[in-house]
Amino acid sequence: MGASAATLALRRGTQAERTVLLAPPTDPEPYAARFAHSMKNPPAVRDAMNFA
Repeated sequence: MGASAATLALRRGTQAERTVLLAPPTDPEPYAARFAHSMKNPPAVRDAMNFA
């Protein structure tokens, strides 16, 4: 999810001479769900993490 975070930072004004985005996920939901599960987040937090 680093490519998504980098893109968001650039969009919000972070300056960079160059960027390289390697295979950003087309659907970040499975990664967010796995992260939420590994952090033992309650269902309400997991639902709030949906990107849709």
